[in-house]
Amino acid sequence: MVLGFRSAKSKKKKTTVHGEAGTAHSSRLWIRSFLLWASLFVVSFVAANIFWDRFGQEIVKTSRFQLTPDSLNLGEYPAWIHHDIRPELLLISFPEKNGNVLEQDLLQKVASAAERHPWIRKVQSLHKVYPGTISASVVWRQPVLMVRIPEGLLPVDAEGVLLPSRDFTPVEAAQYPRLVGLDVLPAGPAGQSWGDARVVQAAELAALLFEDWKKYGFRHIELISTQITHPPKYEFVIVTHSGSRIVWGHAPSVVTTQEASADEKLARIEAYYRQHGSFDGIDGLQEIDVRPLGGLRVRGLN
Repeated sequence: MVLGFRSAKSKKKKTTVHGEAGTAHSSRLWIRSFLLWASLFVVSFVAANIFWDRFGQEIVKTSRFQLTPDSLNLGEYPAWIHHDIRPELLLISFPEKNGNVLEQDLLQKVASAAERHPWIRKVQSLHKVYPGTISASVVWRQPVLMVRIPEGLLPVDAEGVLLPSRDFTPVEAAQYPRLVGLDVLPAGPAGQSWGDARVVQAAELAALLFEDWKKYGFRHIELISTQITHPPKYEFVIVTHSGSRIVWGHAPSVVTTQEASADEKLARIEAYYRQHGSFDGIDGLQEIDVRPLGGLRVRGLN
């Protein structure tokens, strides 16, 4: 009985020793496997870097990575833009060489170029789409006013920023509100502010009246006050195609206690037109002053 007990105990001890040896062996195999894969990873990484250093530029220059106008997706163009601006964006982004989709600062370059383009007011989003497309969401500048200069008409947006004139035929330009009587040319190229407060304020007024401009039969905006103030404040008259005059006064953003508000002026114009169907009087042309605080004033011009 004693011998049997000792024999079982000895067998149990041997089994434990063999188990520990197996566990140690498995651990060594796992460590060797890990070290092997880690070494392969390091070697592959180093080899890839060496390969890219030697051949990366050649790969980048291949045609399938080159940016083309078709690589840029700007969505649908607004109705007033009649030419493809994507080649211009690529030229601004990469003035000295062709761009490619593998450049690390690609999106930054394209975004910067887009915000410098005269037709784009703001870039809302920009991202790459596999395999080689750049998709952008932009806010377009909209023309609201044509400024008459001796050479013709130049378009501006609601902020008085000069826009490209190449997209407008004479017929199209004639459909917009226009500012006449200005003796100052733009201070810079398209995409920059005209540089004159009169244009900025007239553009603001044109934007306010834009939706109903054709319905009311308005033709152009005239400057009626050249008083120098700081900041500059000007007054404007709206002239109809027939020759009647709507004395508007200061631009909508100019705060004054001597005139009705812009909303009140708009309401007076709308009410008068709804009642009479025209700004001409029974006896012909007339002047309608919407500035007075007590209500509009009408007088004949004949």
